[in-house]
Amino acid sequence: MKPTRRAAAGQANPAPSDKEESTRPRTSLWRLLREYRHEPGLTALAALVSVAAAGAELLPHVFVRDAINHLQVWCGVRGPLSMWPFVILIALAALIQNLLRFAYSVSRMELSVRISNRFRRRMYEAVQRHSLTYHKQTTTGDLIARSTGDVQDMGRFIHFAVFGTADMLVFLCGAIIILFIINWPFALIALSPLPLATYLTVRFGARMRPIWKGARDAYGEVTTVLQENIAGARVVRAFAQESAEEGKFAGKTGSYVERVIHAVRYWALRMIASNLIFSMVMPVALFYGSYAVIRGWLGVGDIVLCFSMMRPIQRRLHHVLRLVEVYQRAGAGADRVYEVLDERPSIRSRPGADPMPEQPVGTGAAVEFRNVSFGYEADKPVLRDVSFSAEPGQTIAVVGHTGSGKSTLIGLIPRFHDPTAGTVRINGREARDIQLEELRRSVGIIFQDTFLFSATVRENIAYGRPGAGNEAIQVAAEAAQAHEFILELEDGYDTVVGERGVTLSGGQAQRIAIARAVLLDPSVLVMDDATASVDSETERLIRETMRRVAEGRTNFVVAHRVSSVAHADQILVLEDGRIVERGTHAELVAAGGVYRRMCDQQFAGRTVED
Repeated sequence: MKPTRRAAAGQANPAPSDKEESTRPRTSLWRLLREYRHEPGLTALAALVSVAAAGAELLPHVFVRDAINHLQVWCGVRGPLSMWPFVILIALAALIQNLLRFAYSVSRMELSVRISNRFRRRMYEAVQRHSLTYHKQTTTGDLIARSTGDVQDMGRFIHFAVFGTADMLVFLCGAIIILFIINWPFALIALSPLPLATYLTVRFGARMRPIWKGARDAYGEVTTVLQENIAGARVVRAFAQESAEEGKFAGKTGSYVERVIHAVRYWALRMIASNLIFSMVMPVALFYGSYAVIRGWLGVGDIVLCFSMMRPIQRRLHHVLRLVEVYQRAGAGADRVYEVLDERPSIRSRPGADPMPEQPVGTGAAVEFRNVSFGYEADKPVLRDVSFSAEPGQTIAVVGHTGSGKSTLIGLIPRFHDPTAGTVRINGREARDIQLEELRRSVGIIFQDTFLFSATVRENIAYGRPGAGNEAIQVAAEAAQAHEFILELEDGYDTVVGERGVTLSGGQAQRIAIARAVLLDPSVLVMDDATASVDSETERLIRETMRRVAEGRTNFVVAHRVSSVAHADQILVLEDGRIVERGTHAELVAAGGVYRRMCDQQFAGRTVED
């Protein structure tokens, strides 16, 4: 799936104008050319040595021509013969040419690597900035493909296109001038393939861009399937779907291969056409050259010069073919990369946004929802006219059936999304008027799907505060009742957990996640159904842990299990995005409504404490 340029309804992401949309594909390569300005010194060096190397390549051909003509004259007069000056000149010209080629290759490769790496950093930064709505609309595999394959194609453009063009123009202009100086009819015959070959190159090259763009899109689909299969490895094996996944991957790779082969065949056809044109002209040039030598219009060295230059001229024409390919692939890749870079984050700090309102350390923040509605799509509201308030130190529970909007509701507090109507206020100030980074640092979230990085336990706990000391990390772990089991690990806090924390049990990973949230010392603590996938005993331990760390903070608990919310100060019951009931556990049970039915279904006559 391609990143869309249209944000979800209500998001602060104005769509670009029609003019911007229509001109962007044509300007992508121009924007790419402007990247040279970030490396002015290296760009100037690469340009200088590319021109010098192309010019130096002409010298050996000229010196060989002079040497042969000198030898031809000697054969006629049989006088003293000295070839040493020509030998020295040819050797010196070859040495200079190769030294310049070395400098040329190194400088443009370094330039390509530096600019490509800058693009990768910008892509990574853009992915970090984009909202969760954007990531829901964009596949991970496609973003990876854009950050790798497309950036690689752009790097080839930086490496080859501009300097390859300069090299080609300098050599061709030099060769044309030399040949015309020697004998203009001979030059016309030798160079006659150039116009037709150039026309065919430009004519066919215009069709390459959509072909390569289709190949890049197919590569993105391949990457998506690969990423999903690796991430869902346990599910695939649990359902014995290895063969089905292999077939799916084979289908995607087959489509990619077909597109690439189509592009390669198209490119090869153009190259063969060019070779054929040059090959047909060479016999004509040989016939005329022989006749001109007999008549005394040319020397043998002139013919040798012509034929020795035909090969590099033909190679330059192949460079034109390659240039067109590089242009088209880079243009397609640049379109895809700039789509991501140009996408304005729908969730960002407003200009002039204020810091988080100051409050005493260890106290919670007042949170208020005023007539809040939200939908990921304009015609499909998820929340409808939600209003409630949470005072500092209170625990607010949100319950409801799957799809009722619980996680979406609490996601509005740290501005994972912005309301399409109404406002969310923190300590009396609208959340959109608070600096985004400070707002999110004041909200600690423990998700249902615990994500731990492939790093040490210490680094995972300190993720939100990388500079936290060992004592602060240990205090957070103790508050989360994780300190004891951490010490039992092989290397204690320095134990490296597996990717996504697979080396830990569900309860252990969840308590490390709680410690990570506690270390932030947030004003608002959110527990998003964090006990849904653990057993009842682990749930009890986590519930006790949360009671300890929740003291003094404003707490939100999202849960399916009534046992996790029974002690909340206020329980909100959501149904179809609306609050249909609110109150304490006792009040809602006595009311005999939706909440009471949930209790009856879960406990079947037992009390919550049972």
